[in-house]
Amino acid sequence: MARTRRQVRRNKQIVKDPEYEPERIPAYIALQNTVENLLSASSDGFTFSDLYKMMPNIDPRRVREAIQTLEAKSVVHHEKCRCGSASVYYKS
Repeated sequence: MARTRRQVRRNKQIVKDPEYEPERIPAYIALQNTVENLLSASSDGFTFSDLYKMMPNIDPRRVREAIQTLEAKSVVHHEKCRCGSASVYYKS
């Protein structure tokens, strides 16, 4: 049985600009920015379920936390819908 040689991997040197450093934003702040942008784009507002559907890969608990934080900062406010059972969130 003949043995074949594997290709040798060469270490490629990555040249980085010493002055360039990517901006590191914590995940919870990025999520708050996303929710704020979604709410500012809508004049009718969104319910929690609407926001969940727009961000399917994000845990609903994190979305709720982001909205609560934005409400505490007075960036977002809510009103009850006509039936009085759901809260509709708007950008302040």
